[in-house]
Amino acid sequence: MTTFAVWQLIFWLSIFGVAYICVGYPLLVFALSRLRPLKTTKQPNTRPLSVVIIGHNEAGRLPRKIASVLASDDAHWIQEVIVASDGSTDDTAAVIAALNEPRVKLIEFSERRGKPCVLNDVVPQCLSEIIVLSDARQELDRRAITELAANFADEHVGVVSGELVFRTDTDATTASQGVGAYWRYEKFIRKSEGRFRSVPGATGALYALRRKLFQPIPP
Repeated sequence: MTTFAVWQLIFWLSIFGVAYICVGYPLLVFALSRLRPLKTTKQPNTRPLSVVIIGHNEAGRLPRKIASVLASDDAHWIQEVIVASDGSTDDTAAVIAALNEPRVKLIEFSERRGKPCVLNDVVPQCLSEIIVLSDARQELDRRAITELAANFADEHVGVVSGELVFRTDTDATTASQGVGAYWRYEKFIRKSEGRFRSVPGATGALYALRRKLFQPIPP
């Protein structure tokens, strides 16, 4: 085989690889999700829930975030809302105190260490077996926690991912529209994977897990 033929083979293999990743795999997992869907049990939640919100200098967003959590349809099952302040230097502590809500607890860390380290410290302190984790930036739909928690009626379910929805904006930039298009593509793949067997990752903005399955995350 000549050098030109080798490079030609490498070129076409590369094209095939990119095409499979971008188009072939999504279509394959979608087809499998239709042919062999995973059957799971989903029932209304009847267990206490812990909600964990981690943030750095998120005082401006926390009131609306916590309000959306406590306005959930399953709010009566929420045993605690833990706000983990990752080295914040703003008014996070004062904002939490002003809420005067006994279920909302503040855990402060003097040094900013990043989300993985904070999770390692906070998750073992949660009172409930089912833990809902969410970022401070995103507000929750009333049904979000309800839909997440209902999946844990099936003992084979260990983690459930939420869905991040971008609000439409008539003045959205081309870049933001591109992000929205990519996220729709990503959600299509994740939903197909979830219907087939399992999702390899969860949306960091909102997901839930069984506390007993949590493993410390390398910093």
